[in-house]
Amino acid sequence: MNIYRTLLALALLCLSALAHSAPQSFRGLTCEMDIEKALPGREMPNEKVASIEARHTNLGLKDLGGYEVSDKIFLTIWRICGNQYVLLERGTQVKAVLKIPEQFKGSDEAIICSPVGEGATGTIVAVPSSLRTATTIRAQAAWRVDEKKISFVPVTTKPLDCQREPGM
Repeated sequence: MNIYRTLLALALLCLSALAHSAPQSFRGLTCEMDIEKALPGREMPNEKVASIEARHTNLGLKDLGGYEVSDKIFLTIWRICGNQYVLLERGTQVKAVLKIPEQFKGSDEAIICSPVGEGATGTIVAVPSSLRTATTIRAQAAWRVDEKKISFVPVTTKPLDCQREPGM
């Protein structure tokens, strides 16, 4: 009788662990879902982007680049179902997702930049306007990366000029 209790306890423990494990990457997502709400908490694989994109052709998945915000936070931009999403990851786990609003669809891609000006610091996700110089870009919409809360905070300061991050 004790062996049955032990086996039952182990089975329940295994089922509980499976129920509480984070969903993996883009598995199970559909274009009809609220992807901005479905992605946080998911674990992203550490594998070739081409493999991930090939596995999720139903989402029209396309990696648009990434940026190391800090030694613990990585930012990636993905096109999913024709929309652009910016993900903040700590380790392999997605902590925050920003969907670039529909009114900016068709604009230049979202970019990662640093604010220009005295005392300006931080990482900014911006949708650039057509106003740009050789060194700066004027943002028509922007969000600051809050590294402590691992979230996106809308930037309301107008105008915002920023310098594009190297490699982005």
